[in-house]
Amino acid sequence: MRIMRMISAMLAVVASVMVTGSALAQDLGPRVKKLADGVYVHTGNGFDSNSGIILTDEGVVVIDTGQNPIESRDIMATVKKLTSMPVRIVIDTEPHADHTTGHFVFPQAVVIAAAGGGDSMRAADRAAPNRIQTLAATSPEMKAALEGYRFIAPHIEYHDRMTINFGGKTIELITMKGVHSESDNAVWLPKERVVFSASAFVVNLRCHSDLVINRWRNFRGPCDLYDIGRFHSVDTAVGHRIDQRGHTSSMPLRGAEGG
Repeated sequence: MRIMRMISAMLAVVASVMVTGSALAQDLGPRVKKLADGVYVHTGNGFDSNSGIILTDEGVVVIDTGQNPIESRDIMATVKKLTSMPVRIVIDTEPHADHTTGHFVFPQAVVIAAAGGGDSMRAADRAAPNRIQTLAATSPEMKAALEGYRFIAPHIEYHDRMTINFGGKTIELITMKGVHSESDNAVWLPKERVVFSASAFVVNLRCHSDLVINRWRNFRGPCDLYDIGRFHSVDTAVGHRIDQRGHTSSMPLRGAEGG
């Protein structure tokens, strides 16, 4: 309850009158797939990480901000095609730079991560103080995408589990220990039966056996992943990236179309 009050208070600071817009599926491009009502995956380019977009009555929730700032701005452009409402919440499935550098592209959002996410980001930032300068030098497009960059660590970190009821959507967060990073986080939408699991699920590339053993049951997918503990009826799992054959890590399960 305390964490939810914190979220409500922080969101109230940036609250404004908002009108929901819409976009036809064909306007979104081939890398955006609708998984359920109001739930989309913005698939990574090549082996880049995937991101989630959740539309609610009170604003948008973004899951991971993209492989790099170019991708982050592409995700924001997709959001603007879907709705006129702002991004109010960003959820990190892990703290690594290919999921979190783009926090600054969503300045109105409250950033939420599993415990340890902020410490991991700060340690990485100290270890590579010239990372952003080096990244900006890779191309004129990247330099432009990095305009206005500032380091943003999570505003809220939770322990074990957290439930967010926001704008008519229920979003459950579950810490995944010993999977890939210092702060792995599964994002579960029970009504839509969609889970965003980042590096816990990578189609035909690799999976993390600790998660398979400790957290998943009955879930049929690549790498013998078996359902996320209590996620008894998963239709679609969105993982980290796509495989060599171009298959996205967002895959339908139990016969669902998923997009």
